[in-house]
Amino acid sequence: MVREPIDRNVSAFFEVLEFYTALEKKPKIESEELFEIFMKKLPHEYPINWFDMEIKKYIGIDIYDYPFDAENKFQIIEKENVRLLLVRTDATDEKKIASILKFSRTKISAIPRLNAAKHKYYKEDYDQFIKTNSFSKSYIYKLLDTKYVQHFFSKQEIDLLIKKWS
Repeated sequence: MVREPIDRNVSAFFEVLEFYTALEKKPKIESEELFEIFMKKLPHEYPINWFDMEIKKYIGIDIYDYPFDAENKFQIIEKENVRLLLVRTDATDEKKIASILKFSRTKISAIPRLNAAKHKYYKEDYDQFIKTNSFSKSYIYKLLDTKYVQHFFSKQEIDLLIKKWS
């Protein structure tokens, strides 16, 4: 799955919030303090380097050698005895289902939502974090002006992401 890196970072932070805050269950920390912890402790460049660290290093496929159709939001790469399916998380369920069918010839009827923030104990804190904090231009560009984002997202989508996070 391919996810826009700032959104992924916020989600990853809240998923393991106890690790970063040493608090259990619902945080007792204000949004501004959470943002400070987020900026200081999270490995922010992890999502933009993941394909090089994992797929290229261990499977030998450099995904950047294969053009990605940002409009389609999925891609199947075949190299030697490996087939790799890449799907953007923001693809419609219909596109996700179509990509799985094309990749595996397995019919599925729905994409379940098993790990959505809206179903987590931290939903209110997550929403407040997004509403009350703004990211610096340098942070936004550090993550969005990268080969990862430019490979998977169109110029228009990148412009919208910059606007969203500014």
